[in-house]
Amino acid sequence: MPTIHTIVLAVLTVLLGVALYTDLRYGKIYNKLTLPCIAAGLALGFAGGGISGLLQSLAGIGLVLALYLILAPKAGVGGGDAKLMMAVASLVGFKLAVWSMLFSAVIGGVLALVMMARYRAMLSTTKNLATNLYLSLALRVPTELSSGSKGMKVRYSPAIALGTLLVLLLKQ
Repeated sequence: MPTIHTIVLAVLTVLLGVALYTDLRYGKIYNKLTLPCIAAGLALGFAGGGISGLLQSLAGIGLVLALYLILAPKAGVGGGDAKLMMAVASLVGFKLAVWSMLFSAVIGGVLALVMMARYRAMLSTTKNLATNLYLSLALRVPTELSSGSKGMKVRYSPAIALGTLLVLLLKQ
């Protein structure tokens, strides 16, 4: 009989594997993947820890939802990425969700730098970001930070997958 921990790892593996594939192949992370995994995370949280486990899953989801609602529109993170992170949070709970988001953000930043270097867009991207920050913060002109960029799209699911994997490995 598999333990709750084993089931959580299996669901996480499928979730992250399918999300990586669909995001890299089609540029989408589908609701039909993330929403059932969020529900599974809540159920597994309850099965593994009762009300406390359920509350940990809910707290993880709430944290991700709050941060992504505030930060995602400015950073260009898509809704699929946010729901993927909510699914991860529901499965791993609040504490590991915090670490997973932090590691994912760092890895995502590194991946973005690699992409900019690959497409030789470091200087133009930096100038564009500085201009948009100045317009937004100093002049209070409503401006998206990414507006005027060269249209490079950095997929965030690899960062989420690697960040989550790293957290799980370090937890052991």
